[in-house]
Amino acid sequence: TQNIRLGIKDLQQGDDFHMYKEADTIKCRELMIKLYKERAEQYGIDGTVLLLPYRKGPIGTIEMNKHLQEALNPKDETKREVKVGGNIYRVGDVVMHVNCNTAMVSNGDTGIICDITEIDGNVQVTVRINENTIIYDRAMLENLTLAYSISIHKSQGSEYPSVITCITAHFEALLYRCIPYVSFSR
Repeated sequence: TQNIRLGIKDLQQGDDFHMYKEADTIKCRELMIKLYKERAEQYGIDGTVLLLPYRKGPIGTIEMNKHLQEALNPKDETKREVKVGGNIYRVGDVVMHVNCNTAMVSNGDTGIICDITEIDGNVQVTVRINENTIIYDRAMLENLTLAYSISIHKSQGSEYPSVITCITAHFEALLYRCIPYVSFSR
């Protein structure tokens, strides 16, 4: 990260920093999924994150969350899930609390879905965030989003044992110095 802050573009690989060269969008996506699965085995699903500059696009956080969910936590008849809007949430998914702060959770906090129940048509999603167990009803689910992949902006102030990022020409408009720096320093 020191080289990035100094404007040095010649980055060196090391034991804790690896670079892969790939220009094709589909191959980038496949590589990110492969690396995420490997790192999640080593650091846990809650200790691994994919940071990307954009939310939209074929390798933005929205699409990558769908692909990562399918790769790491696929549909399973024994696993409960709920569909809200265009999102599917399953027990075991990594999620982020967004929008409003409460006494137990703040915008940007991440956790794991522990349980999904439905009683008399009322859905409740139980999430473990910051050592707290928080229950979201259907109306509150708009405050959750999948968080296998998050924007570099949302990651500021966080730290993870394993970070994967993608810095390609696809994200050219955001490739100024502070974006890679924030990503690499998480």
